[in-house]
Amino acid sequence: MLAKIFDRLRAEDTDDEVAAAWIAVDLLRRMYQAPDRDTAHRRLVTFYESWSKSTR
Repeated sequence: MLAKIFDRLRAEDTDDEVAAAWIAVDLLRRMYQAPDRDTAHRRLVTFYESWSKSTR
């Protein structure tokens, strides 16, 4: 069933907006789960860099 959902998503998300949002949420979730401040900072920088590339 999950495979069908992802297949339909790929077919309908032609401009990758949903995929980009999914990635952004995952990156932010990983930042909040960081074991320490330095790791959280690196993950936040990764989030900002990924987001700035996708909005160009």
